[in-house]
Amino acid sequence: YKVQIEVEFGNAASYYRDLFKFQRAFTNDLADVCILILPVQHLSTRIDSGLANFEKAVRELPDCKLSTTVPILVLGLVDDNCFDVGSYFFDSNKV
Repeated sequence: YKVQIEVEFGNAASYYRDLFKFQRAFTNDLADVCILILPVQHLSTRIDSGLANFEKAVRELPDCKLSTTVPILVLGLVDDNCFDVGSYFFDSNKV
């Protein structure tokens, strides 16, 4: 599999550019699956205001289903020492 990964600590507009890059890579057969890594809301507000975050991506990706056809795995970064990884995954193929 060809995988494209984006780690996003930028503002919300940067997140939308990531989706465009993912779709472009998928359309040009440069990626079979894409992984988007974002801080969870709690961590993003500790870093700065207006950052893209995991919860926003999970909430908005289903609305992009017609325009974003690439499989996307979204991972949320937390600032805790211990966490349940399963609760921080979003698989766009299961929508």
